[in-house]
Amino acid sequence: MDTRSSRPLRSANPVGDLLRGWRMRRALSQAELAFEAGISIKHLSYVETGKAAASREILLQLATALGLSLRDRNALLEAGGFARLYGERDLSAPELADARRAIDLLLRRHEPFPAIVTDRRWNVMEANCAASRLMTMLLGQERMQRPLNHMRMFLAPNELTPFVENWPIVATALLSRARQLTLGTPQDVTLQELRVEMFMPADAVSEATLIALAAQEA
Repeated sequence: MDTRSSRPLRSANPVGDLLRGWRMRRALSQAELAFEAGISIKHLSYVETGKAAASREILLQLATALGLSLRDRNALLEAGGFARLYGERDLSAPELADARRAIDLLLRRHEPFPAIVTDRRWNVMEANCAASRLMTMLLGQERMQRPLNHMRMFLAPNELTPFVENWPIVATALLSRARQLTLGTPQDVTLQELRVEMFMPADAVSEATLIALAAQEA
């Protein structure tokens, strides 16, 4: 039995395919991207079509012009045959201790109001006491034993959705921010992809409720 047709096809020009895809998603012409990257239109065209290879420096110039994340910059470099430039370490790594302390400080200082930290897939990695307290009250202790996802909690009909009075507005705002990053560093993929979500009470009643909940545990 011939199984060759079932194997995934590898692109003969992965760098060109990536560049073209990102350029089109950003609605840029070759001329516009070449100008932003400081290279000739001809050279960009040759790279996209596979007629010419791009140096590491050129790929980084193009990545900057496209506004690529550190993860995507690594992918572009690897497609061009170069080593990754940016590390990707676990948040618990000793090298990220200073960043971890800064994150913990943000979460603590936001008490008694909820604040969480999510990864690039919106999985909740950290939560301050106020956030844990509020989510436990709304979702129940059993639900808190399973992984939490910020997007799913607000968009799934059986999680926080019934408790959000202005849910259509919240859902629209969340979806528009689905690809935004809020914590950046020039050197580490993990930190760049973290999001710190800080919630404020919408009115005096909500503020008083959150303060009262915190006082119950004091």
